[in-house]
Amino acid sequence: MISLDEQGLPLDLRFVSDALGMYWTHIAPTFPFIHRGTFEIDEAPCEMVLMMIIVGSMNMPVRRDFNFSQTVASIRGKMVQNCGLEMPITTLQCFTLCHVYDTWYGTSDSQFIAQCLWPVMVAHSRKKGIGVVGKTDDDAPQEEGWAVWAKDEGMLD
Repeated sequence: MISLDEQGLPLDLRFVSDALGMYWTHIAPTFPFIHRGTFEIDEAPCEMVLMMIIVGSMNMPVRRDFNFSQTVASIRGKMVQNCGLEMPITTLQCFTLCHVYDTWYGTSDSQFIAQCLWPVMVAHSRKKGIGVVGKTDDDAPQEEGWAVWAKDEGMLD
């Protein structure tokens, strides 16, 4: 688990709430890979919630000058270590948020790392069948819920 104290992020409840609100209103419509209707914050991995906060905060009207690069690198490293045939869909979702952050707000070094690691994560997700409609495993309810929602939104054929 990523410790906020170790990361040196002085996040207060108002900031967290505002950043999550910005995530759902500004990021999720563009990158709808986390389904709001089935998302349970109490059950989500803390790394994924933290990445939602970080990416959402980048759209706040008054941004704090936090340097999230170390936190994102730490989370990305953990997600890469967790990839494999037993990884839950939340690992790919969190890794994707790291990738979005690095693509939009990262340094040239973090963008290079993100681009190098992206094919690794995608290959592992394909081996597991994440995103494949009809796949039955531990993540089937989440994946089926996403697939139904994506089909309703016209994103899947």
